[in-house]
Amino acid sequence: MMMKLTPNICLYDPFAPALEGVAEELYHCGFEGVNLTFTSDIKEALTGASYIVSSGGAARKAGMTREDLLKGNAEIAAQFGKDVRQYCPNVKHIVVIFNPADITGLITLLYSGLKLRRFLL
Repeated sequence: MMMKLTPNICLYDPFAPALEGVAEELYHCGFEGVNLTFTSDIKEALTGASYIVSSGGAARKAGMTREDLLKGNAEIAAQFGKDVRQYCPNVKHIVVIFNPADITGLITLLYSGLKLRRFLL
């Protein structure tokens, strides 16, 4: 929103109740001319997207190893890549920022079928 890459921003979270609060916080930031929407429907969120920032992984909990975290987040990353392939194959750039980011970014890249130059890991 700050870079004004697009006036259209869509927030996605499968846990819908969290979205309204995040949207309200962004509305209070005072960005002019932004069309902010939110959804718990991945198809609606990704269709036609030009830029994606994904922080969609689970957080590391006390006592978890990096490998424990990877098990769950690898599944999330694989599905995210499949969703990108299906709903927005012409996306310009994707930023993957959920841990372990090196592996989840690679998994997303592989399942999306996109070229590496479209990713920021």
